[in-house]
Amino acid sequence: MNFINRYFTNKFKIHADTLMYRFISWYIFSLLLVVIIISLSVMVTVTYFLFEKTNQEMAAIEAKLKSTLAQEEDNYQEELDNILYPDHANYLIEIKSGEDQILARSRGWAETFEGNQEQMEFQNKWLENLIWDQNRGMFLSDYVNWENHNGQQGTFKILVKLGSLQELLLLLTKIVGVTALLGILFGSFLIYRLTKKNLQPLLFVANSMKQIQQFSDLKLRVPIPKGAKELEDLAGTFNNVLDRLDSQYEKEREFTANASHELRTPLAAIRGHLGLLNRWGKMDKKILNQSLKAMSGESKRMERLIHQLLTLSRSSTITFQKSKLHLTKTVKSVIDNYYLPIDRKLLMEGIENDIFILGDEDQIKQVLIILLDNAVKYTDKDGKIHVSLQKQGDLALLKVTDTGIGIPKEDLAKIFQRFYRVDKARARATGGTGLGLSIAKDVVERHNGTIKVNSEMNKGSEFTIILPVAGD
Repeated sequence: MNFINRYFTNKFKIHADTLMYRFISWYIFSLLLVVIIISLSVMVTVTYFLFEKTNQEMAAIEAKLKSTLAQEEDNYQEELDNILYPDHANYLIEIKSGEDQILARSRGWAETFEGNQEQMEFQNKWLENLIWDQNRGMFLSDYVNWENHNGQQGTFKILVKLGSLQELLLLLTKIVGVTALLGILFGSFLIYRLTKKNLQPLLFVANSMKQIQQFSDLKLRVPIPKGAKELEDLAGTFNNVLDRLDSQYEKEREFTANASHELRTPLAAIRGHLGLLNRWGKMDKKILNQSLKAMSGESKRMERLIHQLLTLSRSSTITFQKSKLHLTKTVKSVIDNYYLPIDRKLLMEGIENDIFILGDEDQIKQVLIILLDNAVKYTDKDGKIHVSLQKQGDLALLKVTDTGIGIPKEDLAKIFQRFYRVDKARARATGGTGLGLSIAKDVVERHNGTIKVNSEMNKGSEFTIILPVAGD
């Protein structure tokens, strides 16, 4: 037993909080519970039937003895021997008269009970007919009154040794104990082997995750085990998370590199003009004015770039204050306040009244300003810019259309990427940073909407924002 205990302790002590340990513990507990229930059921059933059989036999002897005593007057011992021997030698009977005089005894009565004080009679009503003798074991007993035809009365005490029942119960206990012990030992070993085999794919997945954790390479993936759908789903889900993290990491890395490059460009230009001023600006007023104007433009561009970078960095953490927004009034407000006083080529056509959405007014205004800024920048003075707002079913369609230079077909899928500019030279001249459309797309998507673009070179572009309207 000590060896077995040490074996299982060494096997499971380190992993006491694992599924394997819990499975084996559950098995041992369940086996013991089942063995106890079955053992008690068998013992109670066997005991009941043996008691019933003994009671029936005892009742038959009692009836026969009582009938004999009713006819007998003198030869009580002889009649008792005739009844008991040889078929019922395991019974002990003592016959007494009404005056408590012993009339007859079965063989062995004196050796069994006389002078033996170590007897216990059970007081429980269910066990009141049982007597425990330290030397001879357990007996089933009964007291019976008798009377013969002459009016003589008395009692006789009858006992039968339950030795066979004791031996049977002891044997059953030993069998059950040995069976339970062997079942626990071999069953635990088999459960350990089976559990280890079935958990092998899970352990493989866990070890793969640990190895990935030790390395900073997000390209590593967990091999998907075969055969267990739950583990396939687990590994697949983990790999999907890694894919998203890898994609996000690449975007952030690209964003950082692009941001660094974009910030270095105006700083380099400013340093160049400062060097020019240091050399010639003190003596040449024209160079001084040109350099100051260029540095002012570059500083403004860098200010816009920093502002938009901050907007992008906060977009994932800022919670929009969405409320029921009168989109029609918001669109008209942006056009009236920002563009109509200074640019007459901007036209409002097809602005439908009383369209409401759930959104953040400041963010929606920012999106419209970004689209209008781009339209103004890339549309000649002779061109036109149209803004329309219509409702189609449960959707609101906000369109900004211009007659500008257009966007090449191959660039349409890229214009919403951060820092992407179709014409870098012109974008720099107009102060573009390549972040505006990326910010607009992020805001629209966070309002559960979409933004689309159609464009043709030298004919113009059309940006369409689709947002769900607010319910009543």
